[in-house]
Amino acid sequence: MADNWNYSNTLEGVEFERVIINPDAPGFRDFWGNNLVCIPHSSKHPDRVIRWVDWLYGNKDNYMLLLYGIEGVHWEYMEGDSERIQVPAGKDPNDYPMWHMWQWAQGVLDPFRPAMKDDTIALLKKFRDINTPVIESPTLGFYADLKPVEEEWDLMQEVWRKYGVPLLHGRVPIEGNYEKLLEEMNKAGADKFLAEM
Repeated sequence: MADNWNYSNTLEGVEFERVIINPDAPGFRDFWGNNLVCIPHSSKHPDRVIRWVDWLYGNKDNYMLLLYGIEGVHWEYMEGDSERIQVPAGKDPNDYPMWHMWQWAQGVLDPFRPAMKDDTIALLKKFRDINTPVIESPTLGFYADLKPVEEEWDLMQEVWRKYGVPLLHGRVPIEGNYEKLLEEMNKAGADKFLAEM
C-alpha cells in the first residue's frame, strides 16, 4: 500500500518511484493510495500486463463483465436507471462471488447498487466529477521523519492494535473504551509525537 512509502527504502532491492501522469490536469491528488496496480521490473511481459489493465479499464463493458458477470444473467439495470444495477429477480447475489471484487474496483466505472441511498449516490457523483472544486490539504506531500519519535511511534502502534482496532471494528462498546484508548495513547507519548509532526 502506498501509505507505506516512507518504509520502502528499508526493503532490500526495492526502489519506489512515484509518477503522476498528466500532473497539470485538475483534480484531487493525495500521497496516500490503495489497490495500486504495480508491474515489477522483473516481469517478463510488462506489455501484456499493461494491455490487460487497458482492456479492463479502457472499456466499461469489459469492466462490468469481469466484476459483475454477464448482463441479463448475473445483473441488470434497474428500471428507468442506467446507472444502478441489481441482481435479476429470483437470483441470489451470493451466487456471484465476483460482485464487489474490490481489488479491481474503479470508482468512475463502478455502477451504483440498489441499497445505496440517493444522497450517497449524489456524493459519489460529485467525487467522480473532475471539475468538482477541492481544497488542497495542508498535509499534502508531507512525509514524516519518525526517527526522533521512533520509540513513541512503536508504543502508539501497540496501543492502537490493542485498543483502537477493536473500537474500529465495533467489537467493544465506544463508551469507556474510547477514553481508555486516549489515555493509553497519552502514556505512549502521543503529545511528543504530535509536537514532532
